Amino acid sequence: MIYNFVLVNYNNSKISLNCVNSIMKNNFKGNVLIIDNNSIDSEKLLLKDNRTFEVIFLKKNLGYGAALNRGIDFFIKKDGFDQLLIVGNNDLIYSNDFCNCLEHTSYPKDAMIISPDIIKTKNNVHQNPFSVNEFTKIERFKYKMLYLNYHITYLLFTILNNKHCLRSEKNKNNFDKSCCIKMGHGACLILLPSFLKRCRKLNVPLFMYGEELFISLQVENEHGKIFYDNNVKVYHNEHRTIGNKLSREKFNYLKNAYTLYNSKKTYN
Repeated sequence: MIYNFVLVNYNNSKISLNCVNSIMKNNFKGNVLIIDNNSIDSEKLLLKDNRTFEVIFLKKNLGYGAALNRGIDFFIKKDGFDQLLIVGNNDLIYSNDFCNCLEHTSYPKDAMIISPDIIKTKNNVHQNPFSVNEFTKIERFKYKMLYLNYHITYLLFTILNNKHCLRSEKNKNNFDKSCCIKMGHGACLILLPSFLKRCRKLNVPLFMYGEELFISLQVENEHGKIFYDNNVKVYHNEHRTIGNKLSREKFNYLKNAYTLYNSKKTYN
């Protein structure tokens, strides 16, 4: 099987190079592609004249999902549909047996995406599964209230973060059990041939954030499944690329993501 990797870079090329180095410690047949979202010249220079990976330099910043789709399109044209395509952040460190674990695991026939065990390096928190089941009415109400007002949400995030009470600082439910899930963390996704054949690209309508929501809808509409494999490990240096504070811009992206998701989702 061919294993191709796509990661998005924006003004943090050294982080991308660390990610590539971890990938290369795996024994696999395939390539690594960095999509550069129009970084400054000095950052672009760090990615040029290499023999380890390929680079596409975009003329403007397309955002996370759109950049990943450029990479997906590149590898489909290059290698067809019979491949595993690993897409995600550049602030990841792949385990040395990442590809080997995938190679020796059988997945459900209706699985379209594999979601790995993503471990936050700061505190060893397991960030997957993003959500095992569909949001409950209580969870939907919580998110609705959460995104009513930026200032209130910012204060809440600050208080909870200082007390280490945020959900992102806790292990996700079922992190130690491989199973089909509703949503996988968007930092790393393993696209199976069935996804590539039926979807060809990720349905991520926003510039950034909320990709978990829309990809889950995409797979659901194709009557497929997302499978969480806790044996496949990735280590996440989260917030080194985008920061840990809740900016107004991030708030608006998250609010728009949940609003759009709820508009597309029919609940019982």
